[in-house]
Amino acid sequence: MSLALLAGRPGGSHGMQSANAIALKEWAAVCAALESGRQTILLRKGGIDEGPRGFRIEYPEFWLYPTQFHQDASQLSDEGRSFLAAAQKNVPAPGRIAVSLYYYSSTSL
Repeated sequence: MSLALLAGRPGGSHGMQSANAIALKEWAAVCAALESGRQTILLRKGGIDEGPRGFRIEYPEFWLYPTQFHQDASQLSDEGRSFLAAAQKNVPAPGRIAVSLYYYSSTSL
């Protein structure tokens, strides 16, 4: 199994898609921690109705879309709050979205 979280654009020499409109919304503070290398993994639980085959990753590639919604500094460590503060300083202009983290899996989980 080979998993990679790559900062950059899809379409590189890794066999990734040349274009991708799929994104996973995640706290901007978490995206900042991932991009800095301080955090190296993101775990997500499947939904209530996972079907007879259990949890499946629907898309093997996607952008991480940093969102400001539902971020709660009280749920973070001091270090996490510093990532939150940094993310809040780097909010894109209205009507713009900034994405820099791309997930690519060469195998299905």
